[in-house]
Amino acid sequence: MAWVDPTTPNLADYQTWLYTVVAGQAGLTQKILPPASEVIQATLDTAQAIVADQLTCASASAPTTTLTVYVQAVYNLATDQLFNWASDVAGQTYFSSKRKDWNIFTLSVGVASQASDQGTAVGILNPEQMRLFTLQDLQTLKTPWGRRYMAYAQMYGRSLWGLS
Repeated sequence: MAWVDPTTPNLADYQTWLYTVVAGQAGLTQKILPPASEVIQATLDTAQAIVADQLTCASASAPTTTLTVYVQAVYNLATDQLFNWASDVAGQTYFSSKRKDWNIFTLSVGVASQASDQGTAVGILNPEQMRLFTLQDLQTLKTPWGRRYMAYAQMYGRSLWGLS
């Protein structure tokens, strides 16, 4: 796969990301999301505004033929936002079906640490950083790309991103 500029987020490479990487993972096609759709640029802009520039430091020694950590973080967060925001093309239900499957519109105010009934019990140890998640952080955990973005952000600490 040839990138226009793998060191800086840009519309052309984000579209390549969507129609190759995301297509392979979730079946996204140009018929489902036309390249001229305004939501593509909007989600890229939003992700660039959110992802901390300090991630570029983690990318300083990356080869120029592969996407840098910063660019991957931006594209992953942009894709997460895309699946949260994008409207379906008339006659299709791709995005609404994905949102339903992933419970994207279900309110999440935390991560369950205990669940039980008379015959069974389940407990999940919540790491300390999960107790500090914002509603946006919890929403971002609902898509595979949001979780990848959160993993990149957490590698560099709460002092920069609000995450631990």
